[in-house]
Amino acid sequence: MDAEAADGRNYHDQVVIGGGLNTLEWIYHKLHICMCVKQPKTILKSQWPITPLAWFSYRTAIAVYIDLMLITYFTNTVLFYLDQDFIVAVSHIAEFYIDLSNWGLILLTISFNFKAYVVLKYFHFLTSDVELTSQPVSFILLLFFNNLSNATAFGVSFIYWVVLYRGPPILGIFRINVCVMNSVISLLDVFLSEIPVHFAHFYQPLLVGLAYAIFTYMYHISGGSNLNADTWVYPKFIWVNISAKTIFFIMVLGCVLFIVLHALVILISWTRGRIAVRAERRAHPA
Repeated sequence: MDAEAADGRNYHDQVVIGGGLNTLEWIYHKLHICMCVKQPKTILKSQWPITPLAWFSYRTAIAVYIDLMLITYFTNTVLFYLDQDFIVAVSHIAEFYIDLSNWGLILLTISFNFKAYVVLKYFHFLTSDVELTSQPVSFILLLFFNNLSNATAFGVSFIYWVVLYRGPPILGIFRINVCVMNSVISLLDVFLSEIPVHFAHFYQPLLVGLAYAIFTYMYHISGGSNLNADTWVYPKFIWVNISAKTIFFIMVLGCVLFIVLHALVILISWTRGRIAVRAERRAHPA
């Protein structure tokens, strides 16, 4: 009995130590700043037992939907100013790119087109047990734009609906697509895909926040106007009415927000992985 008890304790200790080492390895892997992935094939796959054809169809359908969303939204802006003087029309059309939600939509479009392209190009790896031995450049770009687009999508929805918007509910199809469906699509994709997300890459979505803050400031002091002919992008950020300390505080707060949103994507990914593991164990009990 003593020998059995000792064996039991040893086994328990091994499990605890092994689990601890696995946790430490996971933390180290998440903090690794390199864009390399231990198993590159995870970038292609779904976390769930979805057939390769169904997965490719999903990737293609979402990419087409977002492409049409961007094209339609931009075309609507062009048509609205088409009857004006050419120079005036061009300047107004260029104002399409000053909106943070449009930045998010463009990033989302690039990201999902990359995902569809990569699945198409490397489709044969989904239909076989052959492992990828290297990580193509397209995979690194996919990871980069995935990090940018997901955090930005959640950021756009949060900033627009919580910080900026004051008024009656908006039912316009364009605003719903750009400020609601962007987050829905990102959330769905994070939950379905097996794309790894590392905390050390928080600087990537952070760059979007910093770039946009700097852009709005430069745009304002250079005399730019928004689509309503106001000399600011958003009324909450009329920089000449804000002190230097407040501007610094806004910058810091924005940085923290994008880091938190990136951490949120990691949390969703981790939750997805835990649910998938439990589902697999229930489907194939030992």
